[in-house]
Amino acid sequence: MKGTSLRSRLLLSYIVLVFIVLTVIAVGVLWSLTSSPILYRTVTQRLRLVSDVVSVQLEDNPPVTIDVVFSYLYAVSSQTQLRIGLLATDGTILFDSGISLYPAYPSIKIPGERLSGSDLPVYSFTDSSGGIWFYTSRLLSGGKLIVLVATQRPRQVLRTLFREELSIPTIIAGLIALFVAILFSLILASWITRPLKQLVLGAQSVASGKHTLLPLEGPLEVKKLSEAFNEMSSRVFASQQSQRDFVANVSHELKTPITSIQGFAQAIVDGTVSQPEEVKQAASVMYTEANRMHRLVMDLLTLARLEAGTADLEHTSVDLCALLQHTVEHFQIQAQKQGIVISYLSQPVPLIIGDGDRLMQVFANIIDNALKYTPKEGRIIISSEINGQSINIRISDTGRGIPREVQERIFERFYQLDVSRRGGATHGVGLGLAIAQEIVRSHGGMIVVESLPGSGSTFIIKLPIPAKQN
Repeated sequence: MKGTSLRSRLLLSYIVLVFIVLTVIAVGVLWSLTSSPILYRTVTQRLRLVSDVVSVQLEDNPPVTIDVVFSYLYAVSSQTQLRIGLLATDGTILFDSGISLYPAYPSIKIPGERLSGSDLPVYSFTDSSGGIWFYTSRLLSGGKLIVLVATQRPRQVLRTLFREELSIPTIIAGLIALFVAILFSLILASWITRPLKQLVLGAQSVASGKHTLLPLEGPLEVKKLSEAFNEMSSRVFASQQSQRDFVANVSHELKTPITSIQGFAQAIVDGTVSQPEEVKQAASVMYTEANRMHRLVMDLLTLARLEAGTADLEHTSVDLCALLQHTVEHFQIQAQKQGIVISYLSQPVPLIIGDGDRLMQVFANIIDNALKYTPKEGRIIISSEINGQSINIRISDTGRGIPREVQERIFERFYQLDVSRRGGATHGVGLGLAIAQEIVRSHGGMIVVESLPGSGSTFIIKLPIPAKQN
């Protein structure tokens, strides 16, 4: 079977299965016929009928001589294919139509009364060669003679029945079953192998850099395999796209400050900028752009360390209520300048083990984004609550909301919902939420977002409660 296709294996397995089923059915039919009493009832009725006919003939129309009797018994034996004998009441065998063909009768039960019809008992005996016989013995009306009618166990009848009555239907049924099995196996094989072939083509397309989604068809296991492949393919494509975006974004974010620094440095070297005030202004711009590049590099290093699990995190008791209150106070002046009301609805929650500074960075990043996208006279509400085995911190705003199709992307590196806000001295580069997500993950929690366009957004930070406080 090495190297054979799945289609060939299915076809062969169904052919073998059909052969096994037909064999079992044939054996069952033979066993049923062998153990069935139908044939033996037929034999019993024949023995009784012939015994009645012979007895009536000998009693009602007795032959003139013994030779005529023997001739009559021979004729009946030849016509009925039964062994007919005539015995004396002491067991002496006077006539046996099968004496030249079969072994002699062994001891025979002598009837003590005259019976006929359905009352006539049927016995069996085994001859000297091991053959099994069924027979009836009937006492004639004179009380001196016994008519014996016997036949062998109907093995030949069973073989004849199977050969003449069952062999052709069995062969026809076998051919039909074989044809149906082949047809069904081809359909089933195509049903199974078609999505597998598509899976192979899909894997080849992914290897060549193309993003392909497979249709979910075939058996349940194949559907699950195709679904897992689609998920893997999407993640691979997203990872590749993320890498391309990362390179492009880093290049873009570094290009502007580097160009600015190079331009002003070249102006100073060339003497284009020579006045003290101009030199000071150029140096200020260069310093600002250098700080911007420094923040970008530090954010990338922080994100890389968090993703790799090598970031230095403190593990101390953290009072989330005090931390959130401090964060809200930090943004209070900025919120007032923008005409936004920011408030914290405090609810007692247990202490957690973590890095307070990192967690404050998470809250600050989310609140800072909320301030950017919440209009004047809007509200930002921060709350904390216990939900099962975790503490949920909710940061809600009344901003413009986040479209559903991009909600999963807002945690990607360099992704910004409003491209016009990219860069600049006061705006980030799209790393804040990515860093926040990794910090929360490093504390064993998760961040989810709930938002509808025009109805604001809610970021939910779920942090686990320490086991001893559960």
